[in-house]
Amino acid sequence: MNLDLKELVQHLKRNDNTCLKTIFLEHGNYCTKNLIKKTNCSVEDADDIFIDAIINFRERLLCDKIEYLTNIRAYLFSTCYNMWLVKYRKSKQHESHAEDIRSFYKDSANTSDLDKEELYTLANNAISTLGDKCQTIIRLFYLNKLTMTEIAEEMGFASAGVAKTIKARCYKKLMEEAKKQLAQNKVYLS
Repeated sequence: MNLDLKELVQHLKRNDNTCLKTIFLEHGNYCTKNLIKKTNCSVEDADDIFIDAIINFRERLLCDKIEYLTNIRAYLFSTCYNMWLVKYRKSKQHESHAEDIRSFYKDSANTSDLDKEELYTLANNAISTLGDKCQTIIRLFYLNKLTMTEIAEEMGFASAGVAKTIKARCYKKLMEEAKKQLAQNKVYLS
């Protein structure tokens, strides 16, 4: 495709997306195959990420955030790879925090005398001591698996960064309360 960046932007501003279709067809196979090869992600994830990269590319062009570009294929692939990294890190962070909560209750020496129902009660008691905002954000992130951006929109926060900061504080409070609950319960069990 021999369109320069200015022509591409002009087409998009006229709602002519045929140039994006051409870019999609020219570079999609390359980007998805290399993403799979580099990250070992699934074909479906690679396809979804590439579509998101095309959408991101379009939005950035329309907002004049891309002023100079020598290689669209390289740009799209690096966007895909960065999107995959963000997704991967979020999933690992989510798994890590969820595993922290699970392992705290399951594997802690303090819980050796507790059965699953008692652990479930302790967890619910710990969550119930949090304020409504903290309960909501913990449930949206860990149970509903929403992203920080989605949580920010749902709860009316200014940004995903604000949601992330609040979630971290709430998580810390939850873990502190869980430790208190376990300590109190251990006294009763002794």
